[in-house]
Amino acid sequence: MKELYKKHRPKTFKNVLGQNLTAIQKHVEKGTVPQTILLSGPSGCGKTTIGRILKRKLHCNDGDFNEMNAAQETGIDAIRKIDKRLYTSLSLTGGQSRIWLIDECHMLSKPAQNSLLKMLEDTPANTYFLLATTDPQKLLKTIQNRAMKITLKALSDSTILELLEHVCSKEGIDIHTDVQSKIVEYASGSARQALVYLDTVYQLDDTDKMLNAIVSVSMEAQAIEIARALIGKPTWKKMGPLLKNVKDEDPEGIRRLVLAYTSAIMRNGSMLPQCYLILDAFSESYFYTGHAGLCKSCYEVVSPI
Repeated sequence: MKELYKKHRPKTFKNVLGQNLTAIQKHVEKGTVPQTILLSGPSGCGKTTIGRILKRKLHCNDGDFNEMNAAQETGIDAIRKIDKRLYTSLSLTGGQSRIWLIDECHMLSKPAQNSLLKMLEDTPANTYFLLATTDPQKLLKTIQNRAMKITLKALSDSTILELLEHVCSKEGIDIHTDVQSKIVEYASGSARQALVYLDTVYQLDDTDKMLNAIVSVSMEAQAIEIARALIGKPTWKKMGPLLKNVKDEDPEGIRRLVLAYTSAIMRNGSMLPQCYLILDAFSESYFYTGHAGLCKSCYEVVSPI
């Protein structure tokens, strides 16, 4: 069965909750969609969804719609793969455009960003680059200046609740208001995360089990968010709120989840020096140090001596 967040992904701009998309809608209506669009905002707020809506609006078929995760492919070789296809013919399926959706594009190395910039300066007709990022300031200014900017925001609690009620109504799901409130609290403004929580718990037969499951899944999601932030070489200003969010969680559980996620990225051959730094900083147990040990590990990665 398809996950709820995929099943209920909006297929039109008007169904995207909590975002102002007037500008891009007008471009679509006039046939003047810019060839480079920068989609920025927190995780789960609709960047990929907007990219897939544009896929339909621009009549791009599956064979010409390319998604790339720059968190896993950070180097110039990934951009060279794009360059090899940039001027080739469209697939033989009747599509009218080709799209590259590059997620977490701020994690591209500087050489990769410079190589990408050359493509953006000389993009073939009917070819579009959708650059999705949670940290646009890490992109070259020259890339930022070439793109139409769509800035998305975290959804309000009332919007998340509206989404939950809509999906529950469509799916015939009946959950206690306490469970809804807990999902809203832990979703942190992310529509996708809210539906992931709902998917996790709605088949459980007890409200307490549902509440406990949300807390358990939340810790995993927060640990992954910490790991992704550390891999992206953040400032301490960005790490502070993430650590505050997990102050009541099991720090040893967070440590192990960070190690697991970072190891997976390292096995893919991405961000090797940064991944090694994280693995080293998180190698010792927090049995005695608790949350302070987690803060110490993060600081060692952010501000290596």
